[in-house]
Parts: sequence; structure tokens; C-alpha cells
Amino acid sequence: MGAAATPLAFGEIYTALQAGVLDGLEHDPPTIVASKFFETAKYYALTQHNFSPLATYFSDATFSRMDPKLREGFLDSAKKGLDRYQGPWACGPRRRRLSFSRARASR
Repeated sequence: MGAAATPLAFGEIYTALQAGVLDGLEHDPPTIVASKFFETAKYYALTQHNFSPLATYFSDATFSRMDPKLREGFLDSAKKGLDRYQGPWACGPRRRRLSFSRARASR
């Protein structure tokens, strides 16, 4: 294919694309958007070969110690964060869906 990997510090990618030092890069969609690489990269291929899941972990002990008035808000905020995170990964009919559930909820 003629590609040659070029190691580069993350902070230098934008300007390297802009200057033509790099022809492209490999990264996840949220990073491409947040870093505005779309401004300097001519093409983007959404290959879905890599996925970085978002997870919120906490123990039953921690959840039990949480003020009951805060529990519902905590779970609601985590669900909203997940929905927002999934946006850049939503790709047509193969839309990736993650579910948020409390560990060992079925006990």
C-alpha cells in the first residue's frame, strides 16, 4: 500500500497534517472531532476497527454508602454521559449500542 508509519507527538499532529508532513492518521472519532483533525485531514475513513468503551465502575459498598437522594441522579447522569459518548460512534444501521447497568444488579 505504500504507507509508512511516522511516530509523532500527539500535540504535533494537527500542524503536521496542515503542513503536509503527515498524509493521514489513525484515531477514534471522538478524538478526531475534539482535536479538530477534520479541519486539516482531506479524507476520513470510518473503519470501525477500533472501539474505546466508556464504563463507570463502582462497588456495591460504594453505591450503598451513597446518599439515597443522590443515587438516582448519579445513575441518570451516567446514562446521559453514555448517550452523549455514543454519538460519534453511531454509524447507520450498524449503530453501536452500549447499555449502562449497575454491576451485579440482579442479586
